[in-house]
Amino acid sequence: MYANQIKKTRLTLFLFMTAAIGFSLVLVPGCEESAKVAEPNLPEKTADPYATIGSLTEVVGFYPISVRGIGLVMLPDETGSAECPTDLREYLKQYILTRMSGKTPMNAESFINSKKTAVVMVEGRIGAGAMIGDVFDVRIAALPNTQTTSLSGGKLFTTEMRIVLSDAVNLGASKAIAAAAGPVFIDKIDAAEPDFRAGYVLAGGKVIQSRKIVLNISVPSFKTVALIRDRINERFGDEVANAVSDSVIYLTIPDKFRQRKAKFVALVGSLYIAPSPLTQKRQIDEQIKNLQSQADKSSAEFTLEAIGKSSLGGLEKLLSSPDESVRFSAARCMLNIGNSDHGLRVLREIAQDENSAYQIGRAHV
Repeated sequence: MYANQIKKTRLTLFLFMTAAIGFSLVLVPGCEESAKVAEPNLPEKTADPYATIGSLTEVVGFYPISVRGIGLVMLPDETGSAECPTDLREYLKQYILTRMSGKTPMNAESFINSKKTAVVMVEGRIGAGAMIGDVFDVRIAALPNTQTTSLSGGKLFTTEMRIVLSDAVNLGASKAIAAAAGPVFIDKIDAAEPDFRAGYVLAGGKVIQSRKIVLNISVPSFKTVALIRDRINERFGDEVANAVSDSVIYLTIPDKFRQRKAKFVALVGSLYIAPSPLTQKRQIDEQIKNLQSQADKSSAEFTLEAIGKSSLGGLEKLLSSPDESVRFSAARCMLNIGNSDHGLRVLREIAQDENSAYQIGRAHV
């Protein structure tokens, strides 16, 4: 009987060990399969060579903004007023002291109280992509309900200007991004009844803080950001594009495009993100044909300019075209790309041709 119990115990142990081994064998493939699933994702697919930067990004911050400030106009005669709201008066006193070192608070107070000064609202509009040193016109107006009668002959004291956040003055609510100063201009010719309480300081505003142009990547990806950054810098020069995250690139306007900022942004959007020599040649050939055949050649010109110097060979062949419109567009495109010799020569010939349809008054260029 005791022997039977031992046999049963051994049989039970054998069955348990067999089951445990079988269960472990079942688990092994499962573990291997889990390891395969947990492997890192495959690298991103190669970028579509026909995809443009504009199709993958959104431009942020490229729009004009309104700026405003409170300033003082110094007048040749006693046509100003000492009236000024308390909060604005305190702001002006402190600002005057920072601009006129060595003066006492009483000097600042007297300066504001003089009838040879007038407190004015200064307003302007800064263009998209404004850079340090860019200038703009500002409008000035005496504060309402004050006794100022005329700003004629006055000169605007240097005034800080900030982004307009609301209808309120918002003094100190944001960092000053521009400053304004200069002689006051009042239109006394075109206006039937000139308003002497308001005027302009032409080119009196100056940007003191550049506005960043941002490219926002629609689908965040370090690889895509790097491709776009490198493509822009390859076309426009080092440090033009600066990637700061997997979805944001800052753009700096090249000096060549300082007066053509909108065109620069549009050219960036037109760049093919990853052109190969073969695909780029096809793109150039296609646009060269469009330049020859299409009545409106602006789109083909623009695309070839975005591609850049690689387009010059195909464009140069068009300079001898019997079609003046083709020669004109090709020469202009070459000039914009940077080839000033060949393109300029053809444009000069067209300009000197009295029978040319592209002379002023003969065509819409």
